[in-house]
Amino acid sequence: MALLNQWIAYYQTAKQIIEARTGVVRAQHEHLQLEREFHIKDKEKDWQLTVLDADIAEADLRKMRAQYAAYELRQSLSQSAGCRTPPPTNNDPQSLEQWYKQARQGIIADHSLSVGEQDQLLAALKVEYQQRRRGFIDI
Repeated sequence: MALLNQWIAYYQTAKQIIEARTGVVRAQHEHLQLEREFHIKDKEKDWQLTVLDADIAEADLRKMRAQYAAYELRQSLSQSAGCRTPPPTNNDPQSLEQWYKQARQGIIADHSLSVGEQDQLLAALKVEYQQRRRGFIDI
């Protein structure tokens, strides 16, 4: 009977050891799983930061392109305005008409201008021409 009790005690002890070992292995597995999840979350955060940095860089690039386009437009407008023939020094209708036609042809022939820019310059030229014809602008 004593031997049987020893075997029962031995069996229970072995069972407890196996259960404890199983618990340790399960805890190790859960710990590794948590570590992987934290690693994945860190990678996701890094990816999101990279995406945001790329978006910011793209917005900066669009801003610089817009600024450069505006600069080119100003340069183009100033060049086309500078290339126009100066208005005549007298209010002679014939020379005024010739000046208007030359300036108009110069604007139309300038292919560096967009259609909208040409329209704006032509409208401004027409206003100036009409004012000079009516004698509103002093020479």
